[in-house]
Amino acid sequence: MKNSIAVLIFSVLFVFTSACHKEDETYSAPSFSIGDSLFATPNAYLVLDDGPPYTDGFFICLTDGILAEDPINGSSFSLDTKNGVFIFVRNSNGTVPTEQAVSIQPTSYTPEYGNTSVVVGINAWKNIINLNGQQFGHIDGMDQLIDLDVPGAFGYLEINSISIDYAARTGTVDLIYNLSDGVSPNVSGFYQGTFEIINEF
Repeated sequence: MKNSIAVLIFSVLFVFTSACHKEDETYSAPSFSIGDSLFATPNAYLVLDDGPPYTDGFFICLTDGILAEDPINGSSFSLDTKNGVFIFVRNSNGTVPTEQAVSIQPTSYTPEYGNTSVVVGINAWKNIINLNGQQFGHIDGMDQLIDLDVPGAFGYLEINSISIDYAARTGTVDLIYNLSDGVSPNVSGFYQGTFEIINEF
């Protein structure tokens, strides 16, 4: 009888640990795909207007590098950045008096063409500046640009959940997106995790 109980306990533990290990193996880090190519985006930023008044709109920026408020040039990227997704949402309210009044809700948004783009293989920089011992700059060249800048561009940004701490300039978000201009390859991706707030656009 004791042997039977021991075998039963071992079997349950084996199944449980196997299931946990399998879940770890199938976990995917935040990224976007273009065809069969996958690009990691471990860093996320909510970019708001630097009002007041504030544009009732926001950027979601997902990159493999760091985005910082550059006191000379505006927002700049660390020079080790290679890829990024920049999704702009404009609400219909025009401007609002405070950044807390910018509408950012768990819902589906249509990215604004002309301000939404995807860059892959950044290889050149301009307006380089040193911030806290690290170099930042503006993108001056890349291997591929998918720019939703033509009428008829389509796609979506789906925010499943979001929490924002305006005092700490951080938050958490769970989102997915799908972008296309009808000509370039389709871009799809997701992000789950923390973000920082930047005030520059």
